[in-house]
Amino acid sequence: NNEQGLFLDYDFMNDKPGPVPAITGLNTMATGVASDEQAARMVANLPLFEREYGIAYAVEHPGCRKFQWAYPNVWPPMVYMTVEGLLRYGYIDDAGRIAEKYIDTTVNLFDKTGQLWEKTDAETGGIAGGEYEAAPMLGWSAGVFLALTELLD
Repeated sequence: NNEQGLFLDYDFMNDKPGPVPAITGLNTMATGVASDEQAARMVANLPLFEREYGIAYAVEHPGCRKFQWAYPNVWPPMVYMTVEGLLRYGYIDDAGRIAEKYIDTTVNLFDKTGQLWEKTDAETGGIAGGEYEAAPMLGWSAGVFLALTELLD
């Protein structure tokens, strides 16, 4: 979407772009599909998603908090893809900042609960809500934690 400077999800049922900007648009950077100009515009839009405790899946919009793949939820695979894309295009500081937020939030929640979590809350740093309560999660949460920790070393 040239007007917004973001790649948007596509609604195939209605044959149009999705109405809510989501961090998935930055996957085009992780895969190398975005041009340098497109990448720069998406990086300029990081504040739409980035909060104190991470990078939310989507922008906030009415009613979004009841859904799992919505604001303010932070999903580890999307964090990883975002960081990879930022690194690929040379946005080292942005990648490091976002990786550190994920790592710090993961460590803080582990210290409090003794668990890794499927998703977290970008606003509070707590366990995320949505359609269901977040589950303790070893898989992608641990994998992304390890990958980002190694990346920052």
